[in-house]
Amino acid sequence: MARTATLPAASAPPSKPIAKLAVVAARNKLILVVEDEDTVRKVLQRLLETNGFRIATARDGLEGMKYLEDNVPDLMLVDVMMPRLDGFTFVKAVRFRTEKQKSLPKIPFIFITAKSDARSMVEGIKHGAKGYITKPFQIAVVVRKVCEALKLAPPESSTPPAA
Repeated sequence: MARTATLPAASAPPSKPIAKLAVVAARNKLILVVEDEDTVRKVLQRLLETNGFRIATARDGLEGMKYLEDNVPDLMLVDVMMPRLDGFTFVKAVRFRTEKQKSLPKIPFIFITAKSDARSMVEGIKHGAKGYITKPFQIAVVVRKVCEALKLAPPESSTPPAA
């Protein structure tokens, strides 16, 4: 069953790019986006590329595992609900692989999901997530959380509006 997410239109202007100094640091950072929804994956790719990051994408956990055979990203954005290999199982498999092969670095990740309940967030944190982003997401929140996870200075424009 297809899910839909409320996201910025493809023609919407991208978020204000991060400061020049941060862009230089971001250019060396590779982010793997593991997301089954084409629209969400493309919006995240465009958003993060606009902010200076290099992006690789995978349509589900199995594609993500295949990508990780030859590549080591600096961060992963992982959808929780995906066909074939869900986000929790994907992260467990990646963690198992890095524990088994000590030469591989532990890749930080942020979960992205439509589930905003506390139980799902606790599960994400239990798996070692550096953050948890709920759909529909705000562009500024995604950029801020990515910068925090990568220990980069957050862009001035990423402060989410007060609730």
